[in-house]
Amino acid sequence: MLGSTAGESPNHTWAVEVIIDDLVKARKETLSQLESAGFVLTTESGIGTKTYEATLTRSDYVVLLKIYLEDQTGEKEIRYVVTPA
Repeated sequence: MLGSTAGESPNHTWAVEVIIDDLVKARKETLSQLESAGFVLTTESGIGTKTYEATLTRSDYVVLLKIYLEDQTGEKEIRYVVTPA
């Protein structure tokens, strides 16, 4: 897992990457968890490919989500980039 933050409060941007086992399962579970937390899926692309991307929004935050196969390492990863709305 890798995490970082940038910017000044209250406008921080957070980025987190997590290694996963299954791209399809991770997409379904992650979307379900974010939607349960009140986020709404606004855009998505790459369903069924090795690179899925989505944007989810809530009144306070925007989440840019990428679930993908890293070509250089062969690892499957999720990247969350969270910014204030």
